[in-house]
Amino acid sequence: METNHMTPVLVIGSCRVHRPVAGQDKKRMHYLTGGVGAYTHTAKEAVQRLEALRGDHAVAPHLAKYVYATGGVPADASCRPEELRRSEVLVVEVSSEKEVVVDDVYLQLNYLASTLIAPLGKEGKAWWSQLLRHGEPDARTVAAVLATPAAASLSNGDRYVLHSARLQRSTRASLRQDMIRLMQLSGRPVLIVTHVDLGQMEPGALEGRSRFVACVKQAAEGLPGISVFDPTPVVAAFGKQFALNDDGGDVNHYAAAFEPILGRLLATKVDALSRAPKTISMEIAA
Repeated sequence: METNHMTPVLVIGSCRVHRPVAGQDKKRMHYLTGGVGAYTHTAKEAVQRLEALRGDHAVAPHLAKYVYATGGVPADASCRPEELRRSEVLVVEVSSEKEVVVDDVYLQLNYLASTLIAPLGKEGKAWWSQLLRHGEPDARTVAAVLATPAAASLSNGDRYVLHSARLQRSTRASLRQDMIRLMQLSGRPVLIVTHVDLGQMEPGALEGRSRFVACVKQAAEGLPGISVFDPTPVVAAFGKQFALNDDGGDVNHYAAAFEPILGRLLATKVDALSRAPKTISMEIAA
């Protein structure tokens, strides 16, 4: 392979992977999104995104705003499945275990929070708490939400989500199956990127996140074509105050000055994956 080869990389995830990779576009990598810039956080959402790019999965219009940042299903003109075919490596963020599903469609948590939960105030928060505790809302909680003045502006689709949403959590077994599915759908090696595990730097901090980062790593063990990148060591090396937003106060976003550093590290990982012997079959839809 030529030394100046820039690997085409299809990115699925949040700003934690999109921004660092985009910063290396036409420097170390070619940054591809399939024409869909909406963010994801779970393995199930990543599988869903690949299925959509292949034309195997359609999101109903009443659920689209909970999946796509634009609030609608991308038109054929904006969805670019050829970018999946062009790609040589996938970079996929898996940073959340919480999977919210309605009729086999996985919703993006931030879009759900901003579009439905926040406008409904304390009743919306109570609905979300029910979902977290029990996996589904009870009839009394839904009725309380629908009785609020804010509910008058809800669409029929919003009301359907209130009744029908279910929350499940990723397990090591389900993550492993999702990783296998990502390889089957793409026929490409996959670089899984975890969240920053602050517990490695500050024992006891965000213990749930620490458990999930460990779970993701365990799920990938022994899978040919899958590599996991944990950004925690490099964050620790540069210091939380430099690497994370708001001088380390924002534990969910990288500082702008740190993103190019992370991007170069991801480029090195991607390059190694692109050069590795191919061990998975190609199943890209024509």
